[in-house]
Amino acid sequence: AAPSAMNKQPWQFFATNDAKIIEAAAPKLGRSADMIAKAGAVIVVLGSPDVSEKFWMIDCSCATENILLAAEAMGLGAVWLSAYPNEERMNSINEAFGIPSEYKVLCIIPVGHPSGKDKEKDKWDKNKFHFNKW
Repeated sequence: AAPSAMNKQPWQFFATNDAKIIEAAAPKLGRSADMIAKAGAVIVVLGSPDVSEKFWMIDCSCATENILLAAEAMGLGAVWLSAYPNEERMNSINEAFGIPSEYKVLCIIPVGHPSGKDKEKDKWDKNKFHFNKW
């Protein structure tokens, strides 16, 4: 249900909760390997530049936000691990999960049950909000 420029919906999603797939992929994913290995599920958000060359990454960002909000509403923990625009990281994710190379990876989202160690971050900054005048 995410918004999409000109309603092109260039997104694709790869998801797995298969521990064997996740365990095999994790070591190939560098800095995120530990977090991914501990996840109960993984969602890879992909875009098709063939469908929307200029806006695929924006549309997929909107879809990613919806996934993160849905996970939170379900009492799950999820985090956006960036890939785009790092071509090496994008390619390693495609390879790790067997995703065709014509799809560009925006991010990977490990999903699991929160440990309770991490606390909500207050990201509100009144200096970044301007109302009626700058």
